Formats: sequence, structure tokens, C-alpha cells
Amino acid sequence: MKHWDLPRWLLFLICFGALPHVVRIPIWNSALSSGFLLWYYLHILGYVKKPNRALRAMFAFLCLGGILLTYRTILGLDAGLAFIVQISCLKLFEVEKMRDSILIVWLSSLLVIAEILYEQNLLVTAWFILGLAFIAKVMGKIYQWERAPASEKEQPGHWSFSWRVAFPVISIALVLFFVFPRVNFSLWSGFSEGTSGQIGFSEELRPGDIAQIAASNQVAFRARILEGDTPNPSERYWRGLVLSVTDGRVWMHTRKAVMPQADRLPAVAEEEKPNYVLHEITLEPHRRKWLFAMDEPSWVELRGGFKTKFRRYRAGEYYTNRTVQGRMNYLVLSKLKKKQPANPPRLSASQRKRELQMPRNFESPLKDLAAELQLVAKNDEDYVQRVLNYFRDNEFIYTLSPGILKSGKISEFVFETKKGFCEHFASATALILRLGGVPARVVVGFHGGKANPYGNYLIVEYRDAHSWVEAWIKGKGWVRVDPTAIVAPGRLTLGGQDFVDRFGIDPELARSLAQMPKEDWTLQRLLTEIIFLWDLANDSWNNALISYDQDMQRAVLSRISWRYPIWVRLFGLLTAGFVLIGILLFLYYHFRRQPADEVSAIYQRIIQSLSRRGLKRNFAEGPVDLMVRAQASKNGRISIQHLQAVIDDYIDLRFGKKALTAENLREFRRKAQILE
Repeated sequence: MKHWDLPRWLLFLICFGALPHVVRIPIWNSALSSGFLLWYYLHILGYVKKPNRALRAMFAFLCLGGILLTYRTILGLDAGLAFIVQISCLKLFEVEKMRDSILIVWLSSLLVIAEILYEQNLLVTAWFILGLAFIAKVMGKIYQWERAPASEKEQPGHWSFSWRVAFPVISIALVLFFVFPRVNFSLWSGFSEGTSGQIGFSEELRPGDIAQIAASNQVAFRARILEGDTPNPSERYWRGLVLSVTDGRVWMHTRKAVMPQADRLPAVAEEEKPNYVLHEITLEPHRRKWLFAMDEPSWVELRGGFKTKFRRYRAGEYYTNRTVQGRMNYLVLSKLKKKQPANPPRLSASQRKRELQMPRNFESPLKDLAAELQLVAKNDEDYVQRVLNYFRDNEFIYTLSPGILKSGKISEFVFETKKGFCEHFASATALILRLGGVPARVVVGFHGGKANPYGNYLIVEYRDAHSWVEAWIKGKGWVRVDPTAIVAPGRLTLGGQDFVDRFGIDPELARSLAQMPKEDWTLQRLLTEIIFLWDLANDSWNNALISYDQDMQRAVLSRISWRYPIWVRLFGLLTAGFVLIGILLFLYYHFRRQPADEVSAIYQRIIQSLSRRGLKRNFAEGPVDLMVRAQASKNGRISIQHLQAVIDDYIDLRFGKKALTAENLREFRRKAQILE
């Protein structure tokens, strides 16, 4: 293709589609793709030649081999995306015909759509819509290039063509989105694994096997307090899993003792209301089956028409019967651990045995430490406090990069490295408590949460993930024991990653954080306010559209008071939607004629004028044949000179020899009026 206006648009489309994926594909992939794009740009400028077929084939095989070495597969979202980026860049060199250009448009469409599989926030949605607009623009450009004469192929395409194509498609898509029966299906890929773990959860806790935690500011869930007081930041504990089984290195979850719950929200005595909080959780998809709730949940109800079932376990955990692949909204009534209960619960013999379980023949220096602390402790509560004092007085350091424990044993952390994050401290504390005869278990969940003043809700991110211990104290029940709060009190104020970013691993700075004044920077406050407003916008967008799934569609239809089954309501709404679209399209195209239609309308008026003057157009007679017959008729009522000028202009405008500009259309209309 000699004219580089369309190639430039094709290059722009590939760049636009591939740009957001630069952070996901390997560095070598990004560098090689950038090199191909630069090469193509220099080619369309005429500075270099494009690679021949053999060289392109070699590049393609090299890219395929590199992807196989990097991902060990060509399948899957990440590997497939990297491959499409490379192939799209190479395919640009093969564009010679219209079908090649259309293939480039399809490849760029895949790149644009792929971003939606990773993120669905407002920014990505705006980028997606802009990408679709550019794709429609280029399709119009391809259409124009194929049909326009060579002298006009470098003229830019019109956005009006893109709008005429997009308007009916968007209308139909909107109707189908809200009314067409939806299925619960997810395209998300699984978690990646490695020695560098992202803050998240599994049913096992292995602190000795993780060298570094990669903290993420991705939102885990949002919580709205409906009744009760919002706890202080240091008291916001969000329960997820309770791990009771251990082999001395790994803590594991066991699903036993399913507990019933009331069908309706239980009534809370007036004097007990300060100890309870009713809150609403909007959980982001995490591809696991458990739910999160504040402190110790006692009642949960799914909202929004969700048909998902769940189970409640004795330790206050809630599990769904299917993985959370989409946003889930539910109500929770939780009891806060504020004061000693009026009627202390009892721990059965079987429960006590389970919460004291240790591997057989467990030998560890931790046994000597536990015996030493137990020897001077007055009771179980005093023993727990002495265990916490041990971590406080022996210069332990909180860090997200503790390194892998060489032996894999938690005793290496306690007596040698003394560097770890909350999982190290929780695991060590629970083991020491059990060795001292105190029932203990590890709880994993979240801690903290930033309050969004504009939306009146709390934002809990994955970087707020936390682990702590619950110990059984006679007369008090399960008591929260958080050794991280003793070692690094700022962790409970700032969160794990923020704390490390600000104070590193210096224990003195960590312990003095509580006495330091809070920063009050104007710029910092401004950025915080912008982040809160942006999160509110995304939350509203998610609740309105992104979370619209099968359950929400059923809930919306159930509010329609028709006395018919849901499938009848769906069919009725679908029919009404298409009828409305048809009416809108008719009105749009009827009252807004396009230039080509106006040219045909003017020509039809000329035919009618000639018919009144005695020259009737024969069936399927073209303008050239009509002109020949008019000349042969020697009809004195017809100006052959004016008719010839009008016929020539009609042919040029109707069949592409002359551009459909406003000026040319005006001139054609003027000549036709003279003839009429």
C-alpha cells in the first residue's frame, strides 16, 4: 500500500491495544514488540525496507520459543496475550490487501478486549470505549480506502461513518446486556505460585517457605457499618480462616463442626448492642470459597438475589458452596471482642484436645522456651502475656522481606533471624502457647481499613492482610492475641506495606511510632481525597453494571409485579427493547439523511421532472442510457446541456469519482434545481 495514511492508523491501533499490557508481558517481549513497531513506522516513512518472508518466519518462531520458555505453555491468558502482541506487530509487515487490514483490526480488538479480563474499573472502561471508537474509525477508513479513487485515498475518514455503524450495535448490546438471560461464568485465570507470595490466602500457612511478600493495593472488599459504632483502626479485625491443625511448620484448616444459624437477623438485647456491629460487605472476586467479616460473625445473609449457599463453622468461619468469581454482597452481624462475656463459654474435651494438637515426637528449642515461661507464669493469662513480652524484649523486627528459613522450622525465626511478618509471629506464638498447655489457633484475615468519608464505607486492601492468634482463657473464652501489635504497633495504624515503606526494619522507629505526630501535608491530603472520590466512583460503577450477573438479574426481574414466570418477563422485556430500538433507528435514519441518500433523492426528482416533460425512464435504465435517449428524443422541453451536467455530477458523486463534500453537494443541488 503506497499511501501511508491507513498504515499509520493500523500502527496506532496495535500500539493502543498493546500499551496497557506492557506491565504484564515479559521485558524481552515488550522490547522486541517495540522494535517491530519502530521498524514498521520507519518503513511506512520510506526509510527502511520491510523484512522478507523468511526473516518474518524466523522472528515468529523465535517469539514462540521465547513464550514457551517463559510460560512453559502457549495456552492461558498471560501466555496467549504475549503471543498475540508479538504476532500483531509482525503481521503489520504483511498488510497488502483489504483482508490484511481487517485482520490487523481484529488482532487489535483482541488486545483491547483482553484488558477487560484483568481490570473492569472506570478508567479501563473508558479506555475500552475509546479503543472501540478507534476500531470503528479504522474500519471506516478501510471501507473508504477500498472504494475511493486513488487521488482521494489519503483523505481522512469521517467519524460519522463510525457512529452510523456503532449506534445500532450499541443499542442492541444494551438491551441484550440487561434483559438477555445471563449465566454465571468466569474467564479469570488461577493464582500464580512462587517463592514470592502476594498477600492473599490459602488454606495453609507456611511462613518459612515465603522469602518476600508482594503487597498489593488491590481492594479486597468494602464494608459499610449499618448499625453500631465503627471500631477504631487498631481494633478492625476481619476474620477469614481459622487454622487449628499443625505439623510444627505448616498450619492447616480443617472443616468440621458445621453450625446452624437463624434464618432471620437475630434480635440483640439493648444492653448487648454496643458489643455488636451490623455491617454490609461487598467482596471482590478472590477465587476462593470463604467470606470475610468483622471480628466474630454470628449471622450472615447474602443480598442482591444471590442463590449461593454457605456454611458456618464453629470458629466463626463462613464458606460458600462455590468459588467467589464475581462481586458478592452480604450482611453480617458480628460480635466484637470488647469485654468479658457475662456467661463464659466452655471448651469441651474434644475441642481442647484439637486446639492443643501437636505433631508426635515434636522436638524443638521452643519446648524449652515454653517450659521456662510456664515455670514462672501464675496462670494461663499470665503465660500468654509473658510470651508476648518475650517478642517485645528480644528485638524482633517486622519486615515483609524476611527471607526463607533455611531449616523451614519456626524455631529458626524465634532464636536466629528474628525477622518476619505477621505469619511468622502468629505461627510462633500459637506453637509456644500450645507447648505451654494453652489452647491456641491461628486466624488469617485482614486488619484495618481506610474510611472513605464520601461513600461512608471502609476500604480494605490486600496489603491489609494479617494473621493473629486466639488463645483460650478460662472464664473469658477465646481471646485475641496479636504479637505483631507488640513488636510493631505502627503495623496496626498504617498497615503492613505502608509501615515498612516508612520505617524500614528499624525496631526503635517501630516502637516509637505510636508517639509520633501524624503528618498533615496539604498535598498528601489532596491526593487522599482524590483517591477516595475515585474509589467511590468505581464502587458505584461496580455495583451498577459490573456486578450485574444472573442473580442480580433475577432480583431485578422479581421486583416487576407481573404475575408471570421469569422467562415470560424476560421475553417480554426483550421484545419491547427491540421494538424500541427499531423505532429509534427509524426516526434516526428518517430525519437525518446521509449525503449519498440525498444524491439519490435529487436524482429521483430529476427523473420525475423528465417524466412530466415526456421522457419516462425505462425499467433498470441507468443514467448514461437515459442521457443517450434524451439526446435522441430531441425533446424541446428538456435542456440537454443542463441534463448532461446534472447526470455527470450524479455519476461522480454516486459512484465515488468526486468526494461527497458539502460544497459539491450544494453545487449538484443547484444544477438540479435549474433543470427542474
